[in-house]
Amino acid sequence: MWMLNYPFPYDSTSVQSAYAKYTRALHAAVNHTHKKDFDDYYRKYVLSKKELQEVLSEKDYRYFSFQIWQEGIARYAEYALLKFLIGKDIIKNSHFRNEYVKLFANIRETELHHLNHLSLKELRRVHFYSSGFAEGLLLDRIDPSWRDQYKKKLFSIDHLHLPRK
Repeated sequence: MWMLNYPFPYDSTSVQSAYAKYTRALHAAVNHTHKKDFDDYYRKYVLSKKELQEVLSEKDYRYFSFQIWQEGIARYAEYALLKFLIGKDIIKNSHFRNEYVKLFANIRETELHHLNHLSLKELRRVHFYSSGFAEGLLLDRIDPSWRDQYKKKLFSIDHLHLPRK
């Protein structure tokens, strides 16, 4: 229950502002993963995440990182599993294929909508799920083998974001 009751500073205006900047930069980077200017968007994302970290206490940042690691990446894993299943013959040839495809698209659309249009104040810790989902998509772009490192350092994915030149 501690995760549900943790006193994160959701109502702090400085936290809300830094978090909104971070989610806008994250959303933009995810939406530019296949474009030439991705590195610029990725750098803005990295900078905004550092700014968020500076606004939060060490304990609050660890909680945020833990929620991204545990819940956000879990949301991403649902999406990745559907993507994997859609490519398999058993689903390709199933009359349920369209339902899988709709669910796959809906997860991405919903999470990115939450990330870009709903606030930390509105969703509170549930917003971290959308952030973690988007971070998973971003990790796919910068290092497709990131999943091999996921459990090597528990409770945070910060070590998976490789510096971009």
